[in-house]
Amino acid sequence: IMLQPMFNDMFMSITKFMYIAKYLRELNNFNTLMGIIAGINTVSVSRLKHSLAKVKKDVTDQWDLLMDLMNPSNAFKRLRGALEESGSSALPYIGMYLSDLTFMEDGNPDEITKEDGTTMINFSKHYMIYRTIYQLRKFQTSSKYALQRQDPEFTFLFELPILNDEDLYHLSLLREPRDAPATSIK
Repeated sequence: IMLQPMFNDMFMSITKFMYIAKYLRELNNFNTLMGIIAGINTVSVSRLKHSLAKVKKDVTDQWDLLMDLMNPSNAFKRLRGALEESGSSALPYIGMYLSDLTFMEDGNPDEITKEDGTTMINFSKHYMIYRTIYQLRKFQTSSKYALQRQDPEFTFLFELPILNDEDLYHLSLLREPRDAPATSIK
């Protein structure tokens, strides 16, 4: 988005990514969907008020639904529901599972001490971890995706320059200076 030098091209890129996000949802590709959401929500893109304002309402309405679906509140409740509905035909957002595993590991002791002082392995903790890994593995083994590398798209994506946050923000300010009226942006 930031590599587009013209205002209209930036707006079109944002719109295209929002359409791609909708398509990813239809494919149940939640991991890549979260990547696009994170990218559009970076400071360098989210500050582009004029470009974002030009996106059609039906596209932004769909975008808001996707943002709501991927919202981490209530331990990703909506995303968990969508994953359940998808059966095993999905590419889940791995960050949700990593958060679950971290909470299970950090929030539960490895051993339990009984009233008589006997120390026992906390099998319920290990079973929770097992179930989470099993769910994730289920998606890996029963995936419906049979994607093949396609050029020139693969080459284009592979050769995109990688910019750090500071460079992206600098480009963002060049594309839409602070407090600039929409009429002054080209």
